[in-house]
Amino acid sequence: MSAGTLTATMGIYPGSSNARPGGIVQFMFDVYGNIKIYMNTYGMAASCPTTDTTTQNVCGVHIHVGTVCNDNTLIGDHFWKSATATATDPWNNVKYSSDSVGNTNSYLYLPGGNGYDYYGNKGHAVVIHGAADATGAPRIACGILN
Repeated sequence: MSAGTLTATMGIYPGSSNARPGGIVQFMFDVYGNIKIYMNTYGMAASCPTTDTTTQNVCGVHIHVGTVCNDNTLIGDHFWKSATATATDPWNNVKYSSDSVGNTNSYLYLPGGNGYDYYGNKGHAVVIHGAADATGAPRIACGILN
């Protein structure tokens, strides 16, 4: 596995009504396949409830299949490679916490990673979800890993 750090500069998700997301999300890949994620963002969901386990993707940050952020039909679902036929999506439990105005400055971990190394993830879209609403957990920000 190849180690290294990729950074996504976050902007508005196409079609989102979230007016001002921004900042960076860094993904640090180690030689064992683990991913350490650093988020320093603003304009996220305020006081995001990371304890919400009933709504899929709430307060989530994930690497997605797509390689663009200008067309929501091309961003796709979570990017991961299953080790077994019964494996569950490793991104399901990756959730950020934010302060009362929607700022983040924290580390998250994805032990075992998503099945791809530094080079396999490079160029893919990073998507940040908001808090639960009537439609689920809306996609509010997007950036490309470089």
